[in-house]
Amino acid sequence: MIRANDLTYNYVRGPSLSFPSLKCDNKEKLLILGNSGCGKTTLLHLLAGILKPKAGSVYVDDQDMTSLSGNNLDKFRGKHIGLIFQSSHFIKSLTVKENLMLAQNLAGEQQSIPLIKEILTSLNIEHKLDSKTERLSVGEQQRVAIARAMINAPGVLLADEPTSALDDKNCESVIKLLQEQASSRDASLVIVTHDARLKSFIPNQILLS
Repeated sequence: MIRANDLTYNYVRGPSLSFPSLKCDNKEKLLILGNSGCGKTTLLHLLAGILKPKAGSVYVDDQDMTSLSGNNLDKFRGKHIGLIFQSSHFIKSLTVKENLMLAQNLAGEQQSIPLIKEILTSLNIEHKLDSKTERLSVGEQQRVAIARAMINAPGVLLADEPTSALDDKNCESVIKLLQEQASSRDASLVIVTHDARLKSFIPNQILLS
């Protein structure tokens, strides 16, 4: 579960942004829509604890994220929040398996090859276990990014523009995959995007202006 109340953020020499309060319970899906420049990615970074708000609060599983800092914040995020960015940000010199093991390690979790194989199998990409991430297709990289986000069984899954560069067929495939993975692990799913095609998949929506 994730909820945010009265978040504001100020950029140095930039705009001051205010965001509506929101809540997304376990197994629920929330779509946050808005045009470029309205602060969608800023909001996602606030929800993930990557940015600290000027005012307001973010709670994940009843933990006030704004009260955490440093290593405690990093470990909490790694264990409780799965992040999917527009760019995958893999370590290119590592294999799929090694990137997922790193995600487990950074969250303070025990490295588990059987768990990695299980998640990759659920995403139909287990055959790429020992492949370098730089050799994957765009679609394969997206699936591995979802696997990395889910590897520590987070209660919250946050996705930033996961479908904006995809054609209609792949858009539908990725959004359904995200929903299935979140539902199978009782996680909240929050997607920020300008992709209006997703309106038909997730009825619970917030529009940023």
